[in-house]
Amino acid sequence: MVTELGKNKLIIIIGLLVCALDQLSKYAIKAHLKDIGQAAIAKPVLYFTLVANTGASFGMFKGYNFVLIIISFIALAYIVWIAGKEKLPRAPKIFVGFVLGGLLGNLIDRIVLACDRFH
Repeated sequence: MVTELGKNKLIIIIGLLVCALDQLSKYAIKAHLKDIGQAAIAKPVLYFTLVANTGASFGMFKGYNFVLIIISFIALAYIVWIAGKEKLPRAPKIFVGFVLGGLLGNLIDRIVLACDRFH
């Protein structure tokens, strides 16, 4: 498994990069919008609005943060298992890396901040 995981290190690299960008963008948006709440990016089409979401997508499963953390760890274990199972082609490595990055970013938010900061 360790040798296969090494062959699929692109998954880990992309996952960590996506996670870092996720955290940096959330930090920057929160720092910019904490006092004003909303900013027009491209009037009247695109606005950024600071919203706390303690559930999953669109606020579903509010109050189930612990369950969502457990599900996230199960998904993380599955991704590690997939990455270690066999050598994957390049495209699936990229896709799985993006999923890993989003998963890690939301997991950090859930554990450190006890909520997913944005919809």
